[in-house]
Amino acid sequence: MKSRALLSFAFVVIFPACSRQPESRNHSADSVCLIVAAPERFDGRIVTVKAYILADGLEHTLIVDSVCPGAGIALIGGTNDADASVRELKRTIHRSAWQLPSVKISGVFTGRFLWRAKEKPVRAMQLIRVTDMKLSSTSSSH
Repeated sequence: MKSRALLSFAFVVIFPACSRQPESRNHSADSVCLIVAAPERFDGRIVTVKAYILADGLEHTLIVDSVCPGAGIALIGGTNDADASVRELKRTIHRSAWQLPSVKISGVFTGRFLWRAKEKPVRAMQLIRVTDMKLSSTSSSH
């Protein structure tokens, strides 16, 4: 009877706890600045940041935050290009390429962060999803 109770306890409490991913494995960050300040802490993790796009319209695309100018995370090809929001972002960047940087593309970007100290780009994100994407003009009216 005692062994049956122990076995039931193991299946109900211990095994489910062992099979769970540690919460720290998928860490949601508040900003690009936080990730750039401690990239090794976020390496390999799924992160979500509110940011905007800085792109040349050809091959270089970064997500940046105005709070920490000069720091960014490169967007690189990933496994989730099938996501409609990622495809829409790519189309928007391509369509807006001739207007950059006078058009600001902002949103909430979710992806796997990669810290590659000996590669370029050093900080990269494999984009999974984009939400709340907005286009706005960066030119001021005189």
